[in-house]
Amino acid sequence: RAIWTVIISLVTVTLDPAYDRPPVLKAFAKRYDADPMVWTFLTGPTEEVRQFEAQFGIHNEADPQDPSQIIHNLRTAVFRPDGRLARIHTGNDWTPADLIADLSSIPPAAN
Repeated sequence: RAIWTVIISLVTVTLDPAYDRPPVLKAFAKRYDADPMVWTFLTGPTEEVRQFEAQFGIHNEADPQDPSQIIHNLRTAVFRPDGRLARIHTGNDWTPADLIADLSSIPPAAN
């Protein structure tokens, strides 16, 4: 019987790197009482963020009614302990139970 530990981390990547600089993300994390051992907020140069988005099928654009806002789709990626992608959920219809099921279906790493 294999015994293994799952380390769960939530990583949020900004879709608006021009606005979401480290001080803004830090304030957001504080507002939501995000535990930095579990929840990490990332930003970076715009071109690198766009490349990241493309890898996960994320699309965003300025809202034509209010260009200070962005319209975007949602993707939630679940990774295996070895860093390989296990599943991508589209939208926000998934539940925590869905993510637990995703993680539970990943076999333990071979020794």
